Amino acid sequence: MGDFTIGVRSVARRAALVVVAVAALGTALLGAKWQLGDMLAATTEPGDELAVIRADAALVLAPDDPRANAFRSELGDAPGDAGFSTGLAEKAVRLAPLDHRWRIMLARVLADSGRPDEAEREFRRAIELAPAYAACRWYYGNFLLRQGRGDEALAEFTRAASDPLYRSQVLGLVWDYTREVATIERIAGDGPENLAYLAAFLANHDRPAEAMAAWDRLPDEEKRSRSAEAHAISAALIGKHRFNTALYFAHAAGDDPDAKPEAVTNASFESSIDPGEQASFGWHIVRNDPKLDLAVDDKVAHDGRRSLRLTFRGSARPEIFNASQTVAVSPGARYRLTFWLRTENLRAASPPFIDVATGDEAKSLGRTQPFPNGTNEWRQMLVEFAVPADADGIEIRTLRSGCNGDDCPVTGILWYDDLVLTRL
Repeated sequence: MGDFTIGVRSVARRAALVVVAVAALGTALLGAKWQLGDMLAATTEPGDELAVIRADAALVLAPDDPRANAFRSELGDAPGDAGFSTGLAEKAVRLAPLDHRWRIMLARVLADSGRPDEAEREFRRAIELAPAYAACRWYYGNFLLRQGRGDEALAEFTRAASDPLYRSQVLGLVWDYTREVATIERIAGDGPENLAYLAAFLANHDRPAEAMAAWDRLPDEEKRSRSAEAHAISAALIGKHRFNTALYFAHAAGDDPDAKPEAVTNASFESSIDPGEQASFGWHIVRNDPKLDLAVDDKVAHDGRRSLRLTFRGSARPEIFNASQTVAVSPGARYRLTFWLRTENLRAASPPFIDVATGDEAKSLGRTQPFPNGTNEWRQMLVEFAVPADADGIEIRTLRSGCNGDDCPVTGILWYDDLVLTRL
């Protein structure tokens, strides 16, 4: 009898262990399904071409996961079910009533469904739950703007812009809405990071004077620590053809230290003509023509010790942009460019000449006489020109006229030296 009792107890213990193991396995499987569903919802982008399929799968795996419900809601209604998206968003909120993310999702769905009063209630509840989260302010501001409540929207955008993740979106939207620099300045804020970003934003939106004013509000130590940002702003302004302000930011970045407005940089070629990629206002040297060599000549000079030598070996290109320079100038002003030229065995049916164009290279403003063929000692050349009222930069470059294809090669050597730009 005793042995039988022991056997029964042993079987019972084994059965209990099996039940516990099966329950644990079931729980693990359910947990794995939930985790897989949550992962699908968390890692799928709304723009993914398989987003709806993955979201539906997430709901099947984890029907009570708030993230899965909210994500499928974001993708819109199911065919033939106009309330599908709203129902899922409401379910996500019921499953996690203290999570502001699902409140925002529900508010957006309600707004899109033409239920603004209910949407606003959910936006306000999300802000109560997470008052410091910029996402709440950003989405609520968008909602208010669509409701025609611009002043209230701007107040929310000001709070959202304190988060770098939303600053770009906020300023871009507000600029499109107002086109008011003062409003952008108010929303951007006054901290060093805010002011640096504001300067870049205004530069990219073609407001050079305001960009410079924002930068000037930075303490000197902040300016010195932000050379990379100043360089990027300078490049953006060059792209907008705002050369005087671009030069200001180039100096702030430590680039082009010798460049000055209304003056040719390194005019006598006493310094290197290869200043590096960061330079925008020195000589721009391109060595892409095997039949043209450019070099500083330390044995031939008009004044000083050096000059720029161009050696042609049958080059037929009509535009010799291999040595050019951008100079910041005053809009509407008149100038004279003089320089000294020397040639040796120069032969060309279409000789080179110096051309001065607007900084965007869209319009020629004036040109010298074509350079003389043969061998000629130093002679002064000049070109006078007027800068258009809407331009503040020029491009000094070498061209040839009437040259088409390979039928007009140029051979020989020419030297440039002592370029001087004078305002008339």
